[in-house]
Amino acid sequence: HISGPTSYFAALYILVIAINAVMMPLANGLLVSLLAGILYVADVVFGHPIELSPALFLQLAVYWTVAAATGYLASRVRVAGQAQEALSAELHRGRLEAGDILRNIKTGILTVGGDGRLVYANPTAETLLGIDVPTLRNQPVLEVLDRIAPVLAEAVRRTTREGRRVVRREGDALVAGRTFPLGVSTTAVYAAEGTPPSVTAIFKDISDEKRLEALHLRTERLEAV
Repeated sequence: HISGPTSYFAALYILVIAINAVMMPLANGLLVSLLAGILYVADVVFGHPIELSPALFLQLAVYWTVAAATGYLASRVRVAGQAQEALSAELHRGRLEAGDILRNIKTGILTVGGDGRLVYANPTAETLLGIDVPTLRNQPVLEVLDRIAPVLAEAVRRTTREGRRVVRREGDALVAGRTFPLGVSTTAVYAAEGTPPSVTAIFKDISDEKRLEALHLRTERLEAV
């Protein structure tokens, strides 16, 4: 029962308007506010004949203000939610693309945490070093690298210790009885200040490059003769 602007039940209009403003687009919320105002005035004027007072118009102003403010805030929340969903989808797509690249790249990529534990190794790194990544993940790996590729282990230690990247360090690797030259570069990634950085090493078998260099030198000597 509503008996004018002073009725406690008039607040129910505000509740209905606010809910519609949140659930519906801004224009729909304003339309509901307008219809609620018309219904409220009709109920006051015809259902409970009283004189029109400033309190009545103030109540209508409250309805429309609530509708506008709530609708605007709800629209901003919806826009923010859509932007977050788009960003999440883009991030997920980027991760898939990056993961696909890392899986298929012909260069070994290996990440070692500041505590010397293996964080990540792509399939090429697993093949080049002859290691079982699932077994070694989150386990100390530097001693294993010392036996397989000392140049790689030393580059990782130096970057961890000094925080500086190593560029194009070369050395021999011994895998399954085969010795081949390895080219190594590293970079440091700091997770928190005051803690040792994790190190990402990029390396590859440079046997072909070494053969080409030797062939080039041999050609130059023959030309000199």
